[in-house]
Amino acid sequence: STLTQQLVKNAFLSRDKNYFRKSREMIGALFLNLMYSKDSQLTWYLNVVEFGPKVYGIDKAAKYYFQKNVSELNRRDCVV
Repeated sequence: STLTQQLVKNAFLSRDKNYFRKSREMIGALFLNLMYSKDSQLTWYLNVVEFGPKVYGIDKAAKYYFQKNVSELNRRDCVV
């Protein structure tokens, strides 16, 4: 699935795996593409995605894995 579909799934839908949820995911992605730029979608995605067990969002991931604020991450941190 696309990043936009993953954003819809993570932000709005349940974790159930079925065709009904997948169709809602695709419809939601179409609406998000009409309403938000890809940059906005990526920013939103990075703030809701799970980076580890109960670690949601890039800010919490930076603190969890590197004990840093996200603004303090360097390139090496970002590719590890």
